[in-house]
Amino acid sequence: MLIIELIAPLALTCLLGFFIANQRLLTAKQLAFINKITFHYLIPLFLFHKMATANIQQQFDWRYFACFYLPVLLCYALAWIINYHCHRELKGNASAAGVFALTASYSNTVIIGLPILYALLGDKAIGIIFMIITFHSALLFTITTSFSNTTETLSVWQKLTQQMTKNTLVVAILSGLIVNLSPIRVPDGVSEVINLLSWPTITLALLLLGTSLSQYKLSQQKHFITLATLFKLVLLPTLVYFFANHLFQLPNEITTILVILSASPTGVNAYLIASSQQLHRETSAGTVVFSSLCSIVTLSLWLIILD
Repeated sequence: MLIIELIAPLALTCLLGFFIANQRLLTAKQLAFINKITFHYLIPLFLFHKMATANIQQQFDWRYFACFYLPVLLCYALAWIINYHCHRELKGNASAAGVFALTASYSNTVIIGLPILYALLGDKAIGIIFMIITFHSALLFTITTSFSNTTETLSVWQKLTQQMTKNTLVVAILSGLIVNLSPIRVPDGVSEVINLLSWPTITLALLLLGTSLSQYKLSQQKHFITLATLFKLVLLPTLVYFFANHLFQLPNEITTILVILSASPTGVNAYLIASSQQLHRETSAGTVVFSSLCSIVTLSLWLIILD
């Protein structure tokens, strides 16, 4: 019952967003305005404040990063190899293989993983969650763009720096981390104002996820959509669970955080990368939709396994 009570409100909020967009209860301009306010201001403010005030002094451990990022890189590499050698139309295309690998390994950590863990564990998990997801987008986007056929001559480190400085969510988390580790403290009055401004953040993010899913359709690439979804919702969290629970034998709470973050469905930003490179757009969009729908079941199963 606890798991149903945890997942159901999140799923229903996404469904409400889908209904709002599908029935055109809000115009495209209104949704664009809400999206800008939420993702450019409210979510960064929420992430900054939570990171700045989190208790992270005793929470850093290199094993957490190893248990999350080694499986992510393994999953990415395997998906890249399969697409590079087996895709009928895009066989031998390194850029397309990179986009598919991103689709199969990039988690919606902020909009899906964070709300579930926040509801399950509260503020005590915030520090670890943010430390893990800080480099998530930057790392995978940098690897993917490194396979791109563009004429850019930037080094991998330059691309990584560019990705981190362009991503407002990453900038917000890193800024909060700097404040957290410095003698600076957020005044109580300012903290209260930030809490008031950011309290609807998670709800709005879930609503907007639902509205964005209404824009995408499942394409003809059903086999690769299914494969990417299996990688994302089954293979990746299974590898993370093996690394965390068996290889490094981390505490159950830490294992739960890492597995739920990795078991979150494919993030919408993977589709944006696919669109920018004009590769696997249908596959990426279909995987965002299909993995988001399937994650209602798979995340519930993972919570049962981890309980």
